[in-house]
Amino acid sequence: MPALDVIFEVANSGGMKQMADEHLNADAAIAFLRQIYMLEGADAAVQAAKEMIYAGAAWIAQEHGPDEAHRILRIVGAAQGNGLS
Repeated sequence: MPALDVIFEVANSGGMKQMADEHLNADAAIAFLRQIYMLEGADAAVQAAKEMIYAGAAWIAQEHGPDEAHRILRIVGAAQGNGLS
């Protein structure tokens, strides 16, 4: 099952709401990515992680503006040793 299909299946099953309700944010995201890694391999897990980051940045931009989204993306980049300017 492609990574995006897994994401949509979880979202449509109410899994995303349950994650938010239980405040499992980081742990659940990592577990989700591990599952994709086990099912589809590293490339699929990396792609899913990128899509999660893009979706999060879009949501942050909508809710708090593009400056906040850019700030978050700089933090992600800095965590990887190559911050965005």
